[in-house]
Amino acid sequence: MGRSAVSEGAEILQRKTGKRHAEINDNKDVTASKEIPEMNHPASKGVVASKRLPTRKGIPSKFQKFMFVLSNIRFIIECLICNALVLMIAPYVFPVIMVYFILKKIEQYVEHWRYRATPVGGEDALWLQDSETNRLIITSIVFVNRPGDMKTAMSEFREVVRTRLVDSRNSKGELSFPRARKMVRPGYFQYFFQDDPDFDIEDHVFKYQGDPPKSKQELEAIVSEMYSKPFPEGKSPWYFCCVPTDYGDKSVAAIFRMHHCMADGVSLSRLLTRVLPDHYTPQKEARKFSSSERGLMTAKGFFIMTRTVIALLMSFADRSIVHGKDLKGKKKCVWSEPFDLNIVKQIKSKTGTTVNDVLMACLSLAIRRYFQKRGINNPEDFTSSIPVDVGKPTKETVFQNKFAVVFMKLPVSHNGILETLFETKRRMDVLKMSGEPIAMAYSMAMSTEFLPEFLVKPLASFIASKASCVLSNVPGPQYHMSVSGNPVQALTFWPPQRSNIGIGLSIFSYAGQVVVGADGDHEIMSDPELVTVLFGEVLQEMALHVLGTKIQQPVY
Repeated sequence: MGRSAVSEGAEILQRKTGKRHAEINDNKDVTASKEIPEMNHPASKGVVASKRLPTRKGIPSKFQKFMFVLSNIRFIIECLICNALVLMIAPYVFPVIMVYFILKKIEQYVEHWRYRATPVGGEDALWLQDSETNRLIITSIVFVNRPGDMKTAMSEFREVVRTRLVDSRNSKGELSFPRARKMVRPGYFQYFFQDDPDFDIEDHVFKYQGDPPKSKQELEAIVSEMYSKPFPEGKSPWYFCCVPTDYGDKSVAAIFRMHHCMADGVSLSRLLTRVLPDHYTPQKEARKFSSSERGLMTAKGFFIMTRTVIALLMSFADRSIVHGKDLKGKKKCVWSEPFDLNIVKQIKSKTGTTVNDVLMACLSLAIRRYFQKRGINNPEDFTSSIPVDVGKPTKETVFQNKFAVVFMKLPVSHNGILETLFETKRRMDVLKMSGEPIAMAYSMAMSTEFLPEFLVKPLASFIASKASCVLSNVPGPQYHMSVSGNPVQALTFWPPQRSNIGIGLSIFSYAGQVVVGADGDHEIMSDPELVTVLFGEVLQEMALHVLGTKIQQPVY
């Protein structure tokens, strides 16, 4: 037998910090531990523990090392076999691919000569695969303090969007976001970006024409209605719809929608937090890899790419009450009240994990409890499709799709607070060093670049169908922003889904707060708000376990 997940999590942290945690004495006074019984993990810093965690014995460390080496050798052999198969097939497929590639190049030349159109690259074209039940459109909402005169405010906001987005120019004098003025149209072998001859800023920044919502639920209904609607043909696929609210402090909710072919979530987050606000304060970003490490990770990604794709094709899809049914195409979008990010940071410091580990663990337990409330007492692990940024660090904000989609099993089958946290960390650490994000990024881009859409679309949908949800976590600025002098209160977003995935989950942090967004197709999850409520309950319990304190939630 192997070691417990919690013990493995402890050893990971011990190796990372270089510290040895003292063994717990069973005869110690355990009065304090009754309130926080799970703080027995060796990685729980400075917290009194009650008893020794159960560990599995009887396996010599030399044997464990041998099995680790053996599994790696097997993995390398599998990669070599998969790569060899590709090389064997390549001579037969290559001529067909070259003919298709040449036809695309000829079409690109003709379209550029006739219309000054530019081709939609493989990384972007992969997202031009909308269906009636799933539109590949990123939807977000920004809450801004309501100005006195709404008409004047709309005029000022249009000018902000025009000057800072549509007409903005970089240091070379070129348009910073040329796609903002372009529409997307299909060709014979590919899609093209082409200038919208009738571009009008009022088509892209406008006021909501219905009655102002009188509650959060009414505003959620407005967002839900917009979520599934396609963009008008012949227009650049993005807009801001400003909704004046009539509840709480009567803020303005700016609903921003943009098609995924224009940019990814990271690009749009930077647009909303760096480009449109009145001021931007550069913040220190965690460096993922050094230049040499990035080179090694890229090489590893290429080496494992074929095996990764084949493994995904051969893997089994989730079987649960929220996966596999035919979707209705009607979504319900909700968001949580904001949670205190400082509490999350305190938990991660006490446990030696990361902010992302803590948030993902809370979401995993929230999903587990959602299943239990639906009669599934012991749910299986839950496959999530997670976008991972693979772009190089840059100071400039551009519209691009530089990310990969990876698949991770959320530890929904685990029950304990800390057990789930450390198992989440273990899985995240494995994923970070696996090379899979690079492998998926290149395989996605190359497939769209060299294969026709009638092959790529069903292939991408089949791979996507392995997951039950799309889960995206985007960190925002940790200071307060303003637009045209009006303070920004909060932001959140909903990632789009493809194939038969009917659940989207998001986590966005801003100015010391965390907001969880959730959307569900009416056929499989008509009550996504329950997940956000359960997330708050889990975070409350985790804070009590780790910190011994109760959370007091901020409000809008």
